[in-house]
Amino acid sequence: MELLIQPTMIESASFPTTCSSRSWCACAAPAPPRAPGWSRAGGVACGLVSRTLPGLTFRDIPVSEIKSALASVPRGTAVSLLEIRPSRSMSLAEGKLDDARAKSLLRSATRFSPKEIVFVLRQCPMFKPGRDITIALPCFLRATSIELDTCSHRITPPAGELPVLEMLSISGNIVNVGSLLNFFPRLRVLRITFRGMLDAVRVIPQNDDPKWPLWRYVNKIAKTGKGKGGNAKSICRLCDRDISGSYSRVKAHLLKMGDGGVKPCPKVTIDILVQLKSEQDKADASSKSNTPLNIPLPSDGNGSGSKRKASAIEASFDLDTRNKLDALIARMFYTAGLPFNLARNPWFRQAFIFAASSKLGGYVPPSYNKIRTTLLVQEKTHVERMLQPIKSTWSSKGVSIVSDGWSDPQRRPLLNFMAVTEDGPMFLRAINAAGDTKSKEYIFERLVETIDFIGAENVVQVVTDNASNCRGAGLMVEQKYPHIFWTPCVVHTLNLAWRSICAERTEADPEYEFCNWISDVSSDAQQIRNFIMNHSMRLSMFNEFSKLKFLAIAETRFASQIVMLKRFREIKDALTSLVVCPRWSDYRDKEVKAQFVKDKILSDLWWDKVNYILDFSEPIYAMIRAADTDKPCLHLMYEMWDSMIEKVKKIIYRHEGKEEHEHSPFYDVVNEILQSRWLKNNTPLHCLAHSLNPKYYTEAWLVEVAGREAPHVDQEISTERNKCFRRMFGDGPELHKIKKQFGNFSLFAAEFSSFDSIEDRTYLEPKIWWGIHGNSAPELQKLALKLLGQPSSSSCAQRNWSTYGLIHSTARNRLNPGRAEDLVYVHQNLRLISRRSGEYSSGPTRFWDIGGDTHDMFGGGADFLQEVVLSLDEPELDALIDDLQTLENEAD
Repeated sequence: MELLIQPTMIESASFPTTCSSRSWCACAAPAPPRAPGWSRAGGVACGLVSRTLPGLTFRDIPVSEIKSALASVPRGTAVSLLEIRPSRSMSLAEGKLDDARAKSLLRSATRFSPKEIVFVLRQCPMFKPGRDITIALPCFLRATSIELDTCSHRITPPAGELPVLEMLSISGNIVNVGSLLNFFPRLRVLRITFRGMLDAVRVIPQNDDPKWPLWRYVNKIAKTGKGKGGNAKSICRLCDRDISGSYSRVKAHLLKMGDGGVKPCPKVTIDILVQLKSEQDKADASSKSNTPLNIPLPSDGNGSGSKRKASAIEASFDLDTRNKLDALIARMFYTAGLPFNLARNPWFRQAFIFAASSKLGGYVPPSYNKIRTTLLVQEKTHVERMLQPIKSTWSSKGVSIVSDGWSDPQRRPLLNFMAVTEDGPMFLRAINAAGDTKSKEYIFERLVETIDFIGAENVVQVVTDNASNCRGAGLMVEQKYPHIFWTPCVVHTLNLAWRSICAERTEADPEYEFCNWISDVSSDAQQIRNFIMNHSMRLSMFNEFSKLKFLAIAETRFASQIVMLKRFREIKDALTSLVVCPRWSDYRDKEVKAQFVKDKILSDLWWDKVNYILDFSEPIYAMIRAADTDKPCLHLMYEMWDSMIEKVKKIIYRHEGKEEHEHSPFYDVVNEILQSRWLKNNTPLHCLAHSLNPKYYTEAWLVEVAGREAPHVDQEISTERNKCFRRMFGDGPELHKIKKQFGNFSLFAAEFSSFDSIEDRTYLEPKIWWGIHGNSAPELQKLALKLLGQPSSSSCAQRNWSTYGLIHSTARNRLNPGRAEDLVYVHQNLRLISRRSGEYSSGPTRFWDIGGDTHDMFGGGADFLQEVVLSLDEPELDALIDDLQTLENEAD
């Protein structure tokens, strides 16, 4: 129940003894049952027993009566929200007395220990300068939010610390702001409005004109004279003196100009005079400026003549207003450098649709500070509530904790943590590790905090990269929580394997003869790209022959060398046309390098090597693309590794013209690297997830490749699977039960022997199959549904740094880590929530968070870009951008 106290006129017999002519009524919906001793006459005194009240609100009640009402509340009553907005007396004497009582009232409010307090003291209508009082901020020890407005009265720091205060909004004549902040150790949101004497007497009239700012300090009584002149009878709000005349008289009075025919204001001190002159000077400078205040819009015309009269249809749809709004929105994009992709943002569209369909006369958009503080905290809290349905599925679907490190524009080391389920990645937090060593112990402590937040019983695995400190932290997690596994990122492992294959080798290295040619080809491609990119004329010639752009090797991206060479193959014809063009020889600068580039591009042998690299690397690249997503694929990794290595072998042997039983030194090197990396990446969890895929027991799958074995027959898989069972279920009866259920599943026994169960193993997705046919083995079914929904890489955490870099960029490097974390939290998790809705894949906001201006080159746009940096963040981005471009063209 929230108790709302407000004045209402009822019979005098119903008045509480503490009031004279008003009644206090408690308004709550629905009304609680009346406790013994409750009476209407004693609404405050008798109805409030000693307990905790969610809310206690006083609005438009005289200060004296509020104080009497609070005094009747039993001691020991705690209030979550205490809101006091007293009414003000019209007389000067009563207003001064109200201020003194309000000061006492604020002190007495501390006995209710409110968590949130709102205290707003409105200005007295008969305010006179020089009568302000000093109000010390009381020590509300339980308060987390305080809104305090004392009009223009002085506010001094509290006597002690407010230990849990997080949000403070304070308005008034604040004394010593610097020392005030020392009393709030946990403060996150601070809003300060400073008011002095001028703030207290300033009244903005409805017809306010910024060219005449001093009208705000006088009260216009009546207009004098006839016609449209500016003469009026006014009363100075500072000294209460009558002023008759135009604005020049008001100006002479307030600015103490002796030749204005009016006496100067005695209440204007030197400080006040400086402020008034500053306001007038700004108004004069603005009016004298030749620059118009508002730059005309295209829809306004050029001012050279009258506008064409709108037709009846145009007038009925108000096309002029619509065109003007379109022009204003477009100008916002152009002046702020906003990406055009923002036009597909659903909330951008909703904001203008809502405004157009609502009556919002006089609406002003939120200010800079409100957006970055109050509204951000409000939105984050709301997003947390909207994520609850996803969090409620953690116990049944299982969670993978994914972590990765990064450095922000100010070089502060950050660690981010995400909770990944089959629904998608949820951003949890980003920790500022500045001043701490990112040792395995430090990372372990942060992982434990995250596990405890999610619930250890809900966590299946922790996924990180293969760095030694991450590996050490993962193994420490396994020791503390035996049922949680550390899984190295598969994509990172494959990328390391590919780098090892492409690494430059010395002549003393025994692998030099077989593998060094790969690094030579990659280096040649890099030199060709650099030569053309660094010569503007040759780059201009290249752009005449090709619409595609060069791709650069990015050290932080996966398999970027492969993608660079793929692009080279796509632009082969354009490069050939470039170097055989007669104009190629017209430029004599750096002829040796130019000849080198020409020789390589015209060399069929060099292109054969490029094609060979792309051919044998295709299975590796395909596996990287498959794993570099947020889709569940943990159960596919074991089989994908085996198939990938076999495919690489076939391509190399076919290129070398060898039979399967023959020896290939090059394949031996590649195979050794891939096998070594797989042994470091493979975990018991991969084997268990592989074993729970029903498809891998079917005859159709087993006969696809010679020598394939079902998971329960393979010795390595069986050993690792049993390790998992023992870690998850201990040595008790639960272990025996899960083993028996797995035996029935793998041997097609008991309920798993039905015709539908066996047939559906081939055609149904693994999770669907378990949902239909796994009821006879509930423990194994629960385990399978968890494991078959887990990712195998930490790519989502690495992609999240792209979001972080977008928000905390070089241009916004003054963002503190806490606010940047809140922005990333809202941005990332709103994407997750949005992708769960049906509107995400259809309509004008389709796939609003994918692509954007930075990816237009995949759809043929962004002609001004000469080079782009490879990104595998969205594996299906090429086709998707084409679809979006088609959709937008149809809309236009």
